Amino acid sequence: TDRGCDEQTALNYWQHNGAPKGSHEIAGWMSVNGADPTEYRTALWLFENLYFGLELPDKWINPEPTASGFTWDVAGPPNPQNGHCVVGVGYSAKGVKIATWGMTGTLTDAAIAKYATKTGEGKLYTVVSQDSLMKATQKAPAGFDWSQLIADFDSMGGNLSPPPAVVAAARRKK
Repeated sequence: TDRGCDEQTALNYWQHNGAPKGSHEIAGWMSVNGADPTEYRTALWLFENLYFGLELPDKWINPEPTASGFTWDVAGPPNPQNGHCVVGVGYSAKGVKIATWGMTGTLTDAAIAKYATKTGEGKLYTVVSQDSLMKATQKAPAGFDWSQLIADFDSMGGNLSPPPAVVAAARRKK
């Protein structure tokens, strides 16, 4: 349904049960600082996604975007009645490219700082999928060493477990 949910509850469920309709579990997730463009761009580059939980300002949905190419910038206060999640899939000098409602648009850095932070009643996360790690042959999507990636991710507040193939390979080396 489209009755909303708590992002952390959804991420925990996804990590331990997979998402509905047969999606695999994720390896882990962590909060990202929406007030720090360097941090969220780094998370997007390393983990290939951002997961925004936002309370959209009325001007973003009245009227709603009707085609790709829209830009969401600072547009008044967040509205708790307009809760919505979007996925960050890339970035440019203007902000983060997002996917929502079957379209893509840009969420400006100023809008992220205002709406994807605690003061803006929003949240920002990144997710590491098991599939992307396995496809990368025990390397992170951006080519980093998996063991180092786990250490870095966990040092920033994450909680990752190595995929089964990495555990098996480590046991064979002993």
